[in-house]
Amino acid sequence: LALLPALAQLGTALGAGALTVVAAVWLGAGLTPLVYYSRELKPYGVDAFLAVLVPLLAVRGFGLAAPDGIARWALMATLAIAPWVSFGALFPILAVLAWGWLVWWPRVDATVRRDWLVANVAFAVSFAVAYVLIVSAQASDPGIHEYWRESLFAATGLSLPRRLLVATQTFFSVSFEYFFLASWPVFAVVAVVGALTWPRPQRGFLLWLYGATAAFAVGAAAFDRYLLAHGRFLLFSAPLVLLWVASGLVTIARWLRLRAAPELALAICMALGTYWTLAAIRSRIEPSPTIHFRYDVLQDMDAIVAQATTMVPVGEPVLISDYAGEPFRFYARKRLPQARYCEPRCRHFGELTTEWLGQITDRGWMIVTDEESTGLGGFIDGKGFAHRTRRRTRGLALWEVTRRRPAF
Repeated sequence: LALLPALAQLGTALGAGALTVVAAVWLGAGLTPLVYYSRELKPYGVDAFLAVLVPLLAVRGFGLAAPDGIARWALMATLAIAPWVSFGALFPILAVLAWGWLVWWPRVDATVRRDWLVANVAFAVSFAVAYVLIVSAQASDPGIHEYWRESLFAATGLSLPRRLLVATQTFFSVSFEYFFLASWPVFAVVAVVGALTWPRPQRGFLLWLYGATAAFAVGAAAFDRYLLAHGRFLLFSAPLVLLWVASGLVTIARWLRLRAAPELALAICMALGTYWTLAAIRSRIEPSPTIHFRYDVLQDMDAIVAQATTMVPVGEPVLISDYAGEPFRFYARKRLPQARYCEPRCRHFGELTTEWLGQITDRGWMIVTDEESTGLGGFIDGKGFAHRTRRRTRGLALWEVTRRRPAF
């Protein structure tokens, strides 16, 4: 919620017209990843918010002809807090700080320079303490490295230039596809138009902010200090893209010399925001497969465990599917104590399933998520077993698993 007015203020501070600002806020209000992570207690939404707030405060406090003292102090506080609540925001913050040293520092007075130094020191000290106390242990955790092994670049054996090239390609393709799904090439073109036609006084800063942010993230990923495995890790790049898409639509509409061109561009953004919102609501209402980390994944684990408790005889083997393991741990509450499930960051669920099937003498039971049902069903059938659904709740099924009888 705070991101949207901050995005409007940033667009205005960077020279955008009112129409572009309103259009960008409409896009941001409906962009599904932003909505998703405004409701989940994870840092990705904070990443995006700080990617707007830090450059906004920096521009107001250091980048204008009459710098705002309150904005400077607010920036100091934000930079001191940021390392404790966000990973991804590090990259836009570094981009802003680099621009400040290269462009703002030479032309501000002694008082503003002093405040800029204080802001930089506040961030450096806070990040160093957070890294020593928290981040370094997480970054070196063997379990985390093993879980994300396929998404790490340094372990691939590629040369550094090759890793940087692949990481760059991954950054742009993963982020745009996550934001806009299959239509991302169209939005990418519109964003490029918006970037190249942004009002000139702040065009360079906006281009630098996005490009340097991407460069810092790519560099960290190439050395396995950050992940580019999924778009949620790149949510900090969304706000600038929204500003550029809004600006690009306004520019293209004017190029076409259409009647009421500005209003048409705004109407398109309003329609997109509304369409994205309806798609998110539809994913909650209709029983259809959901897209992880974009739409809510609704699996009524408590209900399926309650049903399984009344149906599964004491002592008969129970297996919880891979993706259902964590929800089961939370909702089981001492029910189905014989159930086996994969521990967090499990990479051997196939082996666990094979071992569990070998223990079945008569029949067994499985709680399976809808998204795993096809693959897991085929796996079980291939091992000489049959399964049938005995109970179902939203997103989950209770299977009865039995050995196939010989055909002769």
